[in-house]
Amino acid sequence: MINDDDEWIQGDEHIAKAACDHFQHIFTGEEKYINEIPMNCTPRMVSQEHNDMLKELPTIDELKKVVYSMNTNSAAGPDGMNGYFFQKCWNIIKIDLLAVILAFFSGQMIPKYFSHACLVLLPKGRSISENIMLAQEIIHQIKKPTIGSNVVIKLDMTKA
Repeated sequence: MINDDDEWIQGDEHIAKAACDHFQHIFTGEEKYINEIPMNCTPRMVSQEHNDMLKELPTIDELKKVVYSMNTNSAAGPDGMNGYFFQKCWNIIKIDLLAVILAFFSGQMIPKYFSHACLVLLPKGRSISENIMLAQEIIHQIKKPTIGSNVVIKLDMTKA
């Protein structure tokens, strides 16, 4: 094997040491590996006009179009508000909503709870009877006394 100094090394101990030294050198940040791509060789996929448009801050009219394109029956976010709320309360919330959007696009720090998401992983590859049995077992376990409260939500996936 040839080490980083282009020297031949032999023996398990020397090879192991060379491997450890090599990866320690890579991962300790002593030297940065930068794979620079010459930009004059890459095709330009976005025109200057499109790039300028993408860098523009959103306007109140654009935000209104987005809000009014939302499904009024959409699932509520973590704050409990859905498309219906945003459309019906547009005149009340538009200034504050635009301020938050502009703050985001200007690179200001946004509170962590703004990006809160509720993630549910649904197992696949099971038969419907297994899912029914799983649901029954979950309900049975929830009925047992525990510390705190439990909640069960039934979703109609055709509306989700």
